[in-house]
Amino acid sequence: MPTPEQLKKQLDRKSAELVRTVLTNRGFTFLDGEQLEDGSSFEHVACLDLIEESKTVFIITSRVKITNFGCQLEFDDGGRMQFSKEWIDENLRLLPDYSNAKQAIQQADNLIALVAGVDTATDEFQIIKVDTAGI
Repeated sequence: MPTPEQLKKQLDRKSAELVRTVLTNRGFTFLDGEQLEDGSSFEHVACLDLIEESKTVFIITSRVKITNFGCQLEFDDGGRMQFSKEWIDENLRLLPDYSNAKQAIQQADNLIALVAGVDTATDEFQIIKVDTAGI
């Protein structure tokens, strides 16, 4: 029988697959090099094909629980809140310079943070834009 940690990892993996499938079908292109080998750093980094020329880049997580159209962001071990400027800067620092995701974020004119996944209260797929003043 899987442990609770193993179940969470399986659920996170399935949630990430769902987000990639749904958003790819909606015109998003995912960039490689967004995560380190241990799975840390950015979960998903994508561009929307329709607005590619504007250099808009999306940072997306599917690991945050969505309930009643809302969510609560997490803090990393350094006390940086997910999607804050400090969190983004730290994650960029960790990625290698050749990372497509790192290069896209650094060159973005517009950086948008999203939480995506199935709302546990409504069982509907939700995309929630995160207000991240200053990024």
